[in-house]
Amino acid sequence: MGAAARARGRILGFLAVAAPVGSILGGLGIGVLEDRLGFSGLWITLGLLYLLCPAIGVFVRDAPAPAKAEARDRASAASVRTAAFVILIVGSLLAAFGSFIGALGRSLVMQQTFSSAELTSTVAVSGIVTLPFPFLIGFLSDRLGRLRFLALCYAAGVAGLVVYSGAGVLWQFWLASGLVAFVSYVSTAVGSALTVDLVPRESVGRGLAIYSATGWGGGILGFAMGGYLFSVLTSAAVFLLGAVSLAVAILLIPPIGRANRAASLRGHLAGSYEPRARKE
Repeated sequence: MGAAARARGRILGFLAVAAPVGSILGGLGIGVLEDRLGFSGLWITLGLLYLLCPAIGVFVRDAPAPAKAEARDRASAASVRTAAFVILIVGSLLAAFGSFIGALGRSLVMQQTFSSAELTSTVAVSGIVTLPFPFLIGFLSDRLGRLRFLALCYAAGVAGLVVYSGAGVLWQFWLASGLVAFVSYVSTAVGSALTVDLVPRESVGRGLAIYSATGWGGGILGFAMGGYLFSVLTSAAVFLLGAVSLAVAILLIPPIGRANRAASLRGHLAGSYEPRARKE
C-alpha cells in the first residue's frame, strides 16, 4: 500500500466502513426477506446481489507502484515473518476465534426465543454502533499509535462476550453485538495499517493477505469448535471462553511493540536501518 505512514490508518479505516454499512443493510433486510420469501427466496435474492460484485470490479483501476519503490533493493528487505508480525497474526487469530464464538452463540441462543427479524436486528445494531469508528480510530492511530487502539477494540469484544453470557432480552443482545463488532469491523482496519507498518514495502501485499486470512481462519476455528463446545457446555461458559481468547490476544499486543523496537534497533546497529513510521 502506497499511502503515507500518517495517512494509511485513515485510508484503511475509510475502506473498512463498508463492513458496518453492509451489516446495517443486511441486518435490516435479511430477516425481513426470510420471513416474507423463505430461505429459498432469501438465497436467490442474495445470489443475484453478489453478481454485482464482479460488475463493480470492472470499474476499479489499480495504481502502479512508484518507480522509486520498484527500484529499491529487494535483497536488503527483511522477511515478512518478523517476530512482531507473527505475534500480530497469532493475536488476530485468537481475536477472530472469540468474535465468531460470539456470532455463533448469539444465533443459537436467540433462535430459541426471538424471530428472524429480531435476530438479524443485532447485526444492524452492531453496524450502527461501529459505523463511525473504523475511520475515526484509523485517523487517531496515525497520530497516537496503533497498538493501544487494537487493544481497545479487543477489550470491547471481551466486554461484549461477557454481556452475551448473561443476555436474556433483546437490548442486551444489541449491546453485546455492538461491542463484539469492534473486533470484526474496527480492529481489522487498525491491524491492516499496523501490518503495513511492520512488513517491508515489497511484502505489503503478501502481509495484508496473510493478515486478512486470519479473520476467516479464526472464523473457521470458532464455528467448528464452537459448535462442539455449545453442545457440551452451557452457552454462558462458551461465551466466557471466547472472552478468554480475546483477553489472551490483548496480552500479546505489548510484545508486538517490543519486537518491533528490537528489530528496528538491530537494523540500525547493522547499518541497514531505513526510517519508517513506528506505530505502537
